[in-house]
Amino acid sequence: MSKDDGARPLELLLLALQHGLLTRPQVDECLHAWEERYGSSSEPGSSAFLRQVVLQKGYLNEANLKELEATPETPLDRTRIGGEILMVCSTCSTERPVSLDASLRRPRCAGCSGMLHFRKSAGGTSAQPLPKRPLSEEVRTALQDPKNRFAKYVLLSKLGTGGMGEVWRAWDTVLYRMVALKFPRTTGEEEIRRLHLEAQGAGGLSHPNIASIYEIAEADGRHYIAMQFIPGRTAEEAVQPPNRPPTPEIVRWVRDAALGVHYAHESGVIHRDLKPANVMIDSDGRVFVMDFGLAKLTAGEGSGTVSGVILGTPAFMPPEQAAANAGQVDRRSDVYSMGAMLYVLLSGRRPYDGESATDILVQILTTEPAPLKKAWPDAPWELDAIAARAMARARDQRYSTAKEFAEDLDRYLSREPIQARRQNSTLLAFRRLRKRGGPLIAVAACVLLLAGAAAFYFRTPPPPAAAPAGPDRLKLWAELFPKIQRAISSDTFDAAAAAPLLERLKREFPEQAPSVQGLIDAEQRDVDRAIGQLPRERWLDSADRIRRYRDWLAFMNKPVDAADRILAYRGTVTLIVQVAPYAEIRGALVDALPPEERVTPLCAKNLEIRDGGLELVHPRYGSRVLRLPALRNGGTITIEGTMTDPASIRITEGP
Repeated sequence: MSKDDGARPLELLLLALQHGLLTRPQVDECLHAWEERYGSSSEPGSSAFLRQVVLQKGYLNEANLKELEATPETPLDRTRIGGEILMVCSTCSTERPVSLDASLRRPRCAGCSGMLHFRKSAGGTSAQPLPKRPLSEEVRTALQDPKNRFAKYVLLSKLGTGGMGEVWRAWDTVLYRMVALKFPRTTGEEEIRRLHLEAQGAGGLSHPNIASIYEIAEADGRHYIAMQFIPGRTAEEAVQPPNRPPTPEIVRWVRDAALGVHYAHESGVIHRDLKPANVMIDSDGRVFVMDFGLAKLTAGEGSGTVSGVILGTPAFMPPEQAAANAGQVDRRSDVYSMGAMLYVLLSGRRPYDGESATDILVQILTTEPAPLKKAWPDAPWELDAIAARAMARARDQRYSTAKEFAEDLDRYLSREPIQARRQNSTLLAFRRLRKRGGPLIAVAACVLLLAGAAAFYFRTPPPPAAAPAGPDRLKLWAELFPKIQRAISSDTFDAAAAAPLLERLKREFPEQAPSVQGLIDAEQRDVDRAIGQLPRERWLDSADRIRRYRDWLAFMNKPVDAADRILAYRGTVTLIVQVAPYAEIRGALVDALPPEERVTPLCAKNLEIRDGGLELVHPRYGSRVLRLPALRNGGTITIEGTMTDPASIRITEGP
């Protein structure tokens, strides 16, 4: 690229953006002003005007420009920022990347052939640039490497990687603040849905004890959330020896977290994954609840959760969540999880432990947790009582709100009488008796009916063996359900595995069939949405995924028409017909065009490929049937000649 071809001033703008001298809206505003004045780099004086605009608006001074102009020219496609620029189609409003050189020469949209324009600044015209603040040495160093640039952020360091994705510490070059960027592990629809759910759940919350969400967006093909960066440690890390804080400090953390959770509840958000790893403690000791990726929105259907799906971290789940009863999960479920969090932070041990998640889930469903006093012999009786009430198996025996839980912890910190009852051997024995009361009554009833049943023993054939009851049955279901869930998921669907698993469900666990059906219905909604929202330009590349969706829909006896429509798609071509005199064009390739447009001369883009030839019809010279070559996606077919001389009509195929 040479400096006299008009693209060098644009290159300087982008270099200024890369160096933090300009913001993205400022660049867009300058380009829009230039386009309104000239519209093309071929106009005399257009190059100088772009430079003049930047100076007139006060965004750069002469010294800045001289410094940028002294920068050696390098191919901008070697940087993340310079090889192309986003422009907006005036017809379809689609943003499209365009090379620097082409952007200054009135480019057209590849999708609809509309004119592409530079983006207008969302904030309107600004007379003054945003004030600049000194950048730290870390940020300045990172800015020198284009690989660290992502959207308007500068990636500084990776904070962590987990099952749901990775989190980076980054610098916002527009608002001059440190942020945390969360990227999903994959670009799968479930990961993207949960990312949007987290933004939807926490984005509307503003509380001193909840980490703020700034934005959710997509850049360079990657979805992300920008959120408040909290310098500090998770509660899980903060209690590790040898620097375990005093007990009152830990209690204060849980109390403050409970106040933030209560605010979320009042705003219609249930967290469902509260644990020490999702609570941050900053350098000043302030507490922040994070990670609303599994949140349930009580005011709507934002969570997309149905019964039969086990979500959360097993060691901190209440029984109703472990049983996959989504309809029973409410604010008291979060109270249970906070009680378990208090238990773990104080004792260093989990209330339930096992060799696998299944073992833990079975214990949660069938046993009482060990008292805090047993896990931590030095536990004050007040904290033992508070934890026991928060973690009561029955929801109506827990604190009714997170605020009540926080207030009882506050009473402990203030050395005031708490509301939770002190745990003693009589109370614990009563709970065990109440838990076992049902089986004992059943045994007594069996004894009374034994004599009558014996009379029919020899006359009635033995019934088929019943499925195991009690803990054994729960354990079998806990082992079977994840297999069913994986087999019927559209992402991991396996018809050979799903068929026998669903048959076993029907035979051995008929009471769970509605829950699994709810899971299938929710999966169908996700599949239908994914198919319906897939843009046509991605149909060919997504054929394998759509084929998998179709197999899933057919297996579940659901409609497959939309999937078949995409699978039948072969791409588009451009058809150019220059035949004289006037002729009408007939054929499957042009059927989608309005009748008044099926005439020569014709230049039609994005015609969907269909089998069959074309026929040219003239009222005086008759018709000519044309056999088309094999059509390829993105190709161009040109037909030229005259109707009076059929031999002159020729067909050529372009790129």
